[in-house]
Amino acid sequence: MKDFLEVIDEAQREGVLLREAAKNVSGFNKKLVAFVKLLTNESGMSSHRREYLMKEAASTSDFPLLFGTVLERTLLGKYSIATPDWRNYVKTGTQNDFRPADAYGVYGLQGGLSEVKQRGEYRSDAKLGEGRIQISLKKYGRSFGIGWETLINDDLGAFSDIADRLSTAALRTEFREATKLIAQSTGPNTALYAASPGITHPIDKAKVINKLALALTADNLGSAISTLKNQKDADGEPIAITAVHLVVPPALEYTMLQVLSAGALIVSGGDATSGVAPTVRTSVNVTAQMGIVGHMNPYLPIIDTSAGNDKTWYLFAQLADGYAAKLNFLRGHESPELVMKAPNKVTLAGGSTNPFDGNFEEDTVFWRVRHVLGGTQFDPRMTVASVAP
Repeated sequence: MKDFLEVIDEAQREGVLLREAAKNVSGFNKKLVAFVKLLTNESGMSSHRREYLMKEAASTSDFPLLFGTVLERTLLGKYSIATPDWRNYVKTGTQNDFRPADAYGVYGLQGGLSEVKQRGEYRSDAKLGEGRIQISLKKYGRSFGIGWETLINDDLGAFSDIADRLSTAALRTEFREATKLIAQSTGPNTALYAASPGITHPIDKAKVINKLALALTADNLGSAISTLKNQKDADGEPIAITAVHLVVPPALEYTMLQVLSAGALIVSGGDATSGVAPTVRTSVNVTAQMGIVGHMNPYLPIIDTSAGNDKTWYLFAQLADGYAAKLNFLRGHESPELVMKAPNKVTLAGGSTNPFDGNFEEDTVFWRVRHVLGGTQFDPRMTVASVAP
């Protein structure tokens, strides 16, 4: 009887505290935390004690506020992820294991033929060369554990999409690593881009100039495409590029859509402050007829943190014509591996248990994701970057 009276007395004190806290807005958060702890029985009190305290709380005048705050809840939706369209301008492939994979290139003997005079000698005036590029894979991953009690208490389903979240992390890792092949913290990746005197081609060792200093306008885009299509192979012959991909950061997406519009073309935006009207070319936008596909890459300003990252844009030849960079995956593991840890416990009858019941030691449920990928730069002739001054 004494224990029962003590429980009643404690319950009355709890009720008084709750009522007093309701009178003071600043004490609401503490009161709310105390009530949530009561609901979830965080302190591990006996069932009859908890039940009595719940009834005592229900008799207080501020219960509707508490009940509404705790139960009338909505789960904030997840953010949408960026469309991973990087595979349109970065080549993908596979390799067998973690050892560096060699990609060999052979060049030469494709230049125009020399004239042979009557009874003249055929000259060996060209050479055949070779070179190689290596790609190494890296392993990326994450594990996540959560208590069995938390899953039981998850009435909103906040933890029902753990596997989906880890899959999203793997897709974002692909996007990030693909972007690192073309950009770095200081701007366009110096392993792929250079202004005069140019960057050394990794196979034939020729100098390639593919970094410009032009703002994104229709005319400048035309100039950049000319630079791309004017590239020559090791024999000095033109390279056939039939279509182009334009890649911009979020800050240039609006400009990109203007430049690629088939209708009236805004050549310059003007300046409303000084009263300068925009220049509009009302004729058909020829740039839109050049087979250009536009892409907005949201990871560019994350990888490239330079002052001009919001004015830097890239051109790539379509992959069928050649590729500037390549991202490989481990053969047989091209997709991320999503797994749960098998519980290290069995029933008394010897049967297996549900992974969602947690492990033997502390009732923890574990998820894990693993993804294997790696890339490198290939052909600087297949791309152009421009950093606006």
